[in-house]
Amino acid sequence: MDFDQLVYSLKNDPLDTRKYIPDKIAKLSLLSAIPHIGEILIDPDEATILRIECAEALGKLGAAEGVIFIRQVLADKDTEIRRTSVWALGQIATAEVLPVLIQSLDDKSFKVKRWAIKSLRYIRALSIENAFDKIYHKRDIIEDPVLMTEVFRVLEVHLSTLQSKDRWMKLATEYLNSDDTNLMASSLRLLASYEVNDMLLQLSVQLELLLDQTDKSSSIMADLIYILGKLGKKNTLLAKLEELGPNDHLGYVVSLMQSFCDHKNILIAFLSSSHEVLVLGALQSLSRCDDIQGTNLDLEGFLMHNNFSIQQAALLIHCLQGGEFQKLLDYYQRGRGLGFILKLFYYYPE
Repeated sequence: MDFDQLVYSLKNDPLDTRKYIPDKIAKLSLLSAIPHIGEILIDPDEATILRIECAEALGKLGAAEGVIFIRQVLADKDTEIRRTSVWALGQIATAEVLPVLIQSLDDKSFKVKRWAIKSLRYIRALSIENAFDKIYHKRDIIEDPVLMTEVFRVLEVHLSTLQSKDRWMKLATEYLNSDDTNLMASSLRLLASYEVNDMLLQLSVQLELLLDQTDKSSSIMADLIYILGKLGKKNTLLAKLEELGPNDHLGYVVSLMQSFCDHKNILIAFLSSSHEVLVLGALQSLSRCDDIQGTNLDLEGFLMHNNFSIQQAALLIHCLQGGEFQKLLDYYQRGRGLGFILKLFYYYPE
């Protein structure tokens, strides 16, 4: 079906056929069809299901030309048309979208406000701070745990570009003891996005207490471990990690370790864990760091108390340079033989 046939079907076929045409146009990336889709979207006499499909298609096409039509339906009486249109703005994500999303934060519908917040994630504009400034002063958002969960998640993306970071840190701190698990988790993850500063350091005691109170099967545990790792709370972390079982989100802790290259001593401390997955994760993270010279790793004493697998030993060698590298090779050749060394280099990362 060519372009003219699609447009004809969009406007003239029975509804059961017409409602599938906007998606076909989007999949074919037919940007020249935007005016035709837009005309149906803004026409209140058209079927609601078709108008919703047109709003979705404008989002999938992702072109700024669609914004002029979406702007005209933000006061539409149908909530789903408004919600889908706000979603579409996030998919278009050009600079001119931002004022329209800010306007949608005042929508009376919870669903529309939520998607206006979610759509801010995709906007890359210097004026994005205007949106967060408005959110900060809207009590209907600040006091709603679901909406604030979305705000914190979006703030993670934009935090580095904001001037008013401190007020969001204070607000995230207030929600650390929230009864809403998702809100608590999103506030923790936002705090974890901050560089270590005096305000974050002052939170360390509260975070340690929270770590003791948190169910070990909760993913919040891993976020707390990550922040306390950034703050250098080595002893607290090791004690808590040894309480965990193999299925208690250790994999998530491992995934966070890659951010610890500025905290090599924490990674080295993880090497003494009884959990093999943590040891291997720490080794993998250390292997991505520039080097571990100047850390407090007592290599010979460490090796005497750890019987690493070939893969783990290969990663540890990869972490070392110069004399330390040779010392480790000599140790393994004496203790486990040349065959082990040959197998080891099969696993060697480089």
